[in-house]
Amino acid sequence: MADTSYSPNESAELPYSLEAEQTILGAILIDSAVLPVVLETIRPDCFFNEQHRTLFQIILQMFTSGEKADVITVLNAAVAQGVFETAAEGRSYLAALINIVPSTSNIESYCAIVAEKYYVRCLAFAARGILQDIQSGEQNAQTLMDAAEQRIFD
Repeated sequence: MADTSYSPNESAELPYSLEAEQTILGAILIDSAVLPVVLETIRPDCFFNEQHRTLFQIILQMFTSGEKADVITVLNAAVAQGVFETAAEGRSYLAALINIVPSTSNIESYCAIVAEKYYVRCLAFAARGILQDIQSGEQNAQTLMDAAEQRIFD
């Protein structure tokens, strides 16, 4: 008989790529023309790092309102929204984002990495929810399977 024991590791770190997230943001700051390519694959939720998610949302808001997103405009908006404690901290971080970018020409690859990690995290969250439903013992097998299928599909 197969071992069906399960011991969840809630403290297990979810997959993400800090470098790929940073590189996407840095590439956009270097050349805002890459943003439409990024938007084909990436949305704010794809970023694991909360600061990166907020910076991307700022850039996206600028893009949709017709503003140009560069280091100065993003810094100004980020400081206003409290993303950075000080303008100096923000300048330093945004400069580091720009310096980490090996090339903007490979932006699709960086986006693919971030998207892949995002989908694996989504699957992990769905699996946790499915296990919680099972452990509650409140639903029959068919209802559990239907709910699990819907969670994975979503």
